[in-house]
Order: sequence, then C-alpha cells, then structure tokens
Amino acid sequence: MKICVKCSCIVLQKTFELFLDKYLSDENECDFVVTDDTENTQKKAFLVGENSAYLKIPFSPEQLKDALSEFYFTIQNSQNFSVSSSLESQILEKFENFKAEILEILRKNNA
Repeated sequence: MKICVKCSCIVLQKTFELFLDKYLSDENECDFVVTDDTENTQKKAFLVGENSAYLKIPFSPEQLKDALSEFYFTIQNSQNFSVSSSLESQILEKFENFKAEILEILRKNNA
C-alpha cells in the first residue's frame, strides 16, 4: 500500500506523516491520497474530516490503519471488478461472433 498525504491542515499533515511513515510515497507512485480537501488531488482520495465516511477526527493510529486497509481493499476489488467486466465483455463479443458464424454455416447447408 503506497500512500501520499496532502492535507491543508499542517497538524493533520504531520500526524499522517508520523503514523504512516512506512507507507508514504510520491503522488505519482501512490495508490491513493489521504487528504482533508478533495480538490488537492486527481488520484483516489481517502477523505478525513468531520463529515468523512472514511475517518472522522479525532482518531487513533489503529482506527486510521484499519480505515486505510478497508479503503485499499475496496480500491483493489473495484479494479479487479473492472478488469473482470472487461474480460467478460471481450468473451461475450467473441461468443457472439462465433454464434453468427455457426448460424451462417447452418443456413448455407440448409439452403
């Protein structure tokens, strides 16, 4: 799990940097960004704040790590789902083409 921290609030920024030291990464290389302002990033954002669905202030290091793990798991599963969906559509397209070819062969033989 690679995390970039970009908070407007300096206290939150330093707190996250302290708690997440071993997960920190550049924004270009990260899996997602921990932020208190969604306008700070173009990446998937783990929003922290009073109205956040992910993590409300105040929080403990354990609550933070649990919430981040759950968020990361959700991101990974959504990526797997889109890959699976793409694969399914490719298979369906091949199947439809195959079915059309078989029907054409049957029509030629029945004519």
